[in-house]
Amino acid sequence: MVVMDSENIMCWNVRGLNGRPRRDVVRVAVQDERVSILCLQETKLDVISDVLISQMLGTAFDYRYLPASGTCGGILVAWRSSIWTVTANVVQDFSVSV
Repeated sequence: MVVMDSENIMCWNVRGLNGRPRRDVVRVAVQDERVSILCLQETKLDVISDVLISQMLGTAFDYRYLPASGTCGGILVAWRSSIWTVTANVVQDFSVSV
């Protein structure tokens, strides 16, 4: 029997999540590595919706994000809600803290 650590963290400069193929790559990596905390930078997304998160990560994740400014920046922090509980979060001009 193989026991997997449930506290896998992935940090990734994704260089844009505007296309479905790129979001699919993120989904596969999160599933394959059994990620429980995901930190993405350079999302280049103005809005990150529950639908997008569901498509990209599934329904097991909660998240906070900093929108991109035009085509620059964007930060997403997501966590598997069955493993992690966030009691406070702060979204500032250049950072997301949970």
